[in-house]
Amino acid sequence: MLYLLRGADQVALREALAELCQRVSSDPALRELNVTRLDGAQLSLGDLSSAADTWPFLAERRVVVVDGLSRSFEPRTRRAVQPNPAEDFSAADDGGPPAE
Repeated sequence: MLYLLRGADQVALREALAELCQRVSSDPALRELNVTRLDGAQLSLGDLSSAADTWPFLAERRVVVVDGLSRSFEPRTRRAVQPNPAEDFSAADDGGPPAE
């Protein structure tokens, strides 16, 4: 089962995630063993695959939480690059003779 929790209401997101994690086990120790949190900004496909393929320990299921995964699919803004004077194409070509 795959759940994607996304939105601006951080309180509601935390509550929904806590409810999903609660379903793993009523025992907090077993719950901790069966909930894995990963950072989406630094996540590799191998890390995600390994976490998802791990069997639950003394529980019916396990939960893999990837924080910030949806941000990795959003378009990235271009970083400001220092212009190279030799490659300055910002001036419009007016068709006149080249400047010397």
